[in-house]
Amino acid sequence: MTNSKELICSQCNAQYDIEQKDIFIKHNYPCPKCQAKVYLKPIIDEVQKEKIEKNIKIPQKEFEILNALNNKSPLTATELGDELDRAYQSINHSIGKHSRINQYDFINRKEKNGKPYFYISENGKLYLSGKYET
Repeated sequence: MTNSKELICSQCNAQYDIEQKDIFIKHNYPCPKCQAKVYLKPIIDEVQKEKIEKNIKIPQKEFEILNALNNKSPLTATELGDELDRAYQSINHSIGKHSRINQYDFINRKEKNGKPYFYISENGKLYLSGKYET
């Protein structure tokens, strides 16, 4: 995020290629169109930056489980393991009570015929679509 900047004129808002940064900034070269100062402006505004920083980050293995459940649901830990080419023990660890996908209620668990089945929750779907907010 800190490197996401653009070169822009302070007066006429003309944009210049970031490769020309040295010419405009180091050598204090003015805007060729209006002679005003050209400066580096962040592309991401403060509102977007705050939203990005607040977004929940989950481990890759948990993300894979969430994505698999989004495509095919409900599944047992064994079926998830087959889908993701991982042992069911690894799946159980990734969906345990200390996992982020469990803490944020991204998955739900229901018993069917004595077996636990997992499926993606509405929060999980919102997270995958980038619309989940804490």
